[in-house]
Amino acid sequence: MRILFLHCAREWSGTARTFAVAARGLAARGYNVTFLAEPDSIVEQSASRIASVASRLGGGDPVAPRDVAPFDVMQFSCDGFWLRAAWRLRHSFRRWDIDVVFVHTEREHLIAATACWLGRKGSVMRRTPSGCQLMMGLEGKVGSWFRATSYLFASDNDVRMASLPRRAPKPTVALLGVDVSRYPDRSRMPAPKNGEPAGLRYIICVYDPTSRGRAATAIRTVSMLAPRHPYLRLIIFGAGSDSEDLRMQAAALGVLELVSFLGERDDHLTLMRDAELGWVVAEADTAAFGILDLMALGV
Repeated sequence: MRILFLHCAREWSGTARTFAVAARGLAARGYNVTFLAEPDSIVEQSASRIASVASRLGGGDPVAPRDVAPFDVMQFSCDGFWLRAAWRLRHSFRRWDIDVVFVHTEREHLIAATACWLGRKGSVMRRTPSGCQLMMGLEGKVGSWFRATSYLFASDNDVRMASLPRRAPKPTVALLGVDVSRYPDRSRMPAPKNGEPAGLRYIICVYDPTSRGRAATAIRTVSMLAPRHPYLRLIIFGAGSDSEDLRMQAAALGVLELVSFLGERDDHLTLMRDAELGWVVAEADTAAFGILDLMALGV
């Protein structure tokens, strides 16, 4: 079976991570998998790294062997008119032998469905991010008319909230999860003596572009705690977390030196491992993976 994962966003997120991890898992089971990412984007770089990591064929079995089954990461731009993008997608392959294309957004749905229609083969699997509601717009309806579409959700609650087309097949639920054995051991800080803190304590904040207001709440909280707890530091990471707006809010509250704005990071697990507290202000898959990562690390 030949499988494509189409992801048109340039920033790395929980949604992109979901597709990259799913691609790795399917490749480990013998499927021919290709991940399509925007050229020279953070998604392309991060997916390429995940593609080279060993996959555990036995799932959660701790004694199962690890085999490297890399998937292909290919540059593809979704820019421009949707029909032109679909034409480019169809002709990105000498022979269109794609069985299924995984997508998230309306535009991705329409592009993938049109490419399958042009190639006269393949279907579309549209996934709704965790905690989000599927709303079929015009592009999605046209895409489902062009090519058979199945729907994938992260929970039963997301299925109940969805507005599915009348003749849609029964939706599939695939819960998000992580392999705890892949996580680094958490370093333990020495216990404080006589009620005094042993060094700095870090609060790690998982951010995405939708969460500026909630991140501001975290900054205000640190500003109120700082007088009594001068050892506290706040680290905000994620796409858009290095924006000037957040820095200005921290400066206005007088805690700019207590807050680090890191943007997108590859070493987020190391940052989480060394944190005393996790604060997830992101939404959807980024929030779900943030919570799972913190739990897996024992934060």
